[in-house]
Parts: sequence; structure tokens; C-alpha cells
Amino acid sequence: PILNITSPKIAFRAAAPVYTPMPGKVFGNGDSFVSNPLKQGFTYEQIEKAARLNPKIKEILDSHRLKFNINRSELEKLKSGHLASTRVRATQIYSELPAELKREINLPNLQFAAMWHDIGKIFIPDSILNKKEKLTNDDFEVINLHSEHGAELLKSLGANEEVCKLVKYHHQKCDGSGYPEIEKDFDDSVALEILRVSDEYDALTENRSYRNEMSKQEALEIVAKDAQNGIASPSVIEALNSSLKKF
Repeated sequence: PILNITSPKIAFRAAAPVYTPMPGKVFGNGDSFVSNPLKQGFTYEQIEKAARLNPKIKEILDSHRLKFNINRSELEKLKSGHLASTRVRATQIYSELPAELKREINLPNLQFAAMWHDIGKIFIPDSILNKKEKLTNDDFEVINLHSEHGAELLKSLGANEEVCKLVKYHHQKCDGSGYPEIEKDFDDSVALEILRVSDEYDALTENRSYRNEMSKQEALEIVAKDAQNGIASPSVIEALNSSLKKF
């Protein structure tokens, strides 16, 4: 079904036209974000080393009385499931956008951010991530840390500034109603919009410990509400809708 979206278009800032990695962050045998920005195979050892070298990650954990522990099973589950599907979804949405919006997007950065956007969940206790009961406000507060965790981890692994910002703010909206709190590095780009919509849509259509998956139409209607309320780009929702008919 086609969604009739009539809310006004939202202006986005143009993304950087070229890929610009941060130098000097190479782990292992030269395999890193710098040497291969779309590489999907960071090892557990590389991730643990990068995390321990970043004091900001420990600071975030300490502020919520959480122990430093990397959830290896969550890492493998993410890589084989939600992360990969979100990257595919983001690419499909990109492919359906009008040419003028495509020119605002650095596709390799978007794809990499989509592939690793939830990597910060490896620092969240399994007792919360897989809780079958209704999540409490405290549980949500801990889960919501994952976007900042992920941005900091990828920074330590050598990801460039745009990728880190995409991961940090992939749950944030232009009106500030998401998380984390908007800071001066927030950039409401079309790439961020694609990542947020891709993540939300795929999450809604997946089974979670606390709820069943939704149908494609139900998920589409939910993500479209932001466009109807004027806080998301109708062009991105229309591209999602179009991609669902093709792929």
C-alpha cells in the first residue's frame, strides 16, 4: 500500500562529499575502519582493546554503576541479524531517493554506520537486553546508553566523525524528542534520517523478548507518523515504502 504523506519537506544539511577517515587507528594486520571502511569483521579482541583504551566508555558505565563487560553473544547476534539487515535497509532506501537527496549522502559512511549502529549494546547487561517482562524506566535509561557507547567505541576503532555522529544520534529526531540529548555536534542530515528510519522499521518487524514482530504495514504506518507530524522527511518514508515493493 502507498502512504499518502502531505507534510512539508524538511531541509537537510549536505553530507561530506568524500569519505574522510580518522588517521592512526589500526588494529591487527592493518584491518580497520581506515583500511577498509565497509569491513564487517572487527574481532572481539579488537573491540575489547578499543573499548578499554577509551576512558569515556568507562565514565558512562561508572555513572550508571555498570561493570565493564563485553557481551560476546550479543555481539555475534547483532552482526548476524539486526545490524546486517539495517545496513541493507538503509541502502535500499538510499536507492529509492531522488537524485538531489542522494547527492547529500556519503553512502560508504551511511552503510558503515548502519552496519554498526547498535554495537554499543554489547555493554548492556544481558539481564536487561533479554528481559521478558516489561522494561522499567531504569532499564530504558541503561539501554539508551548504547548509542553513545557505540559512537565512542567506533571512534576508538578509527571511524570518522560523520559515522560516529550517525551512530550517536540514530535515535534522535530533529525536534529533540529522541536520545541522547542534542549537543553542538548534532547534524540533522538526510543520512541520519535514513539510519533512524531503517533501524526503527527493522526493529519493529523483528521478534523481541518483550514483544512480537509487527507486520510490514503496521511498522510502516508507525514510522510514517513522524513525517505526518512534520518531524521526519516524507521523502525518506516514501523511499522506504517504494523499496518495500521492490526488494
